[in-house]
Amino acid sequence: MISRLMLELETGGNVRLEDGTPRDLWFKSCADLLHSRFHRARFSHRVSHSTSNSNRTQAAVESLRVTRVTRIHNRLLRNNFEMRLHELLHKVTHAKRLLKTKSGVKYASKNTVTPVEELAAMEIDFSAME
Repeated sequence: MISRLMLELETGGNVRLEDGTPRDLWFKSCADLLHSRFHRARFSHRVSHSTSNSNRTQAAVESLRVTRVTRIHNRLLRNNFEMRLHELLHKVTHAKRLLKTKSGVKYASKNTVTPVEELAAMEIDFSAME
């Protein structure tokens, strides 16, 4: 508990941890995601473990049970994402507005790339949000 409070203090409140309960919708979503990614065949092989008595025991993972989920709130990443999304939406609405005006008709009549086609061809770099 102390390490969590220290993390929040060191980041100025920008990173916050929240424990989930099975009643939370996002808890169930995380558990469903883990269950969908778990492949029993990858864990079914037997692994030998040595104990303090130097006896060997065989163990394998048969199933997965989610007992705890912690949600991380990162205000800095959230703000970066929202700013980038706002920029992209602004470009799309501007391109749509251009198509409805005379200048947009000029683009279409010259057989050149229209602003909407330009946006469709753009490679959106979401890694810049980190």
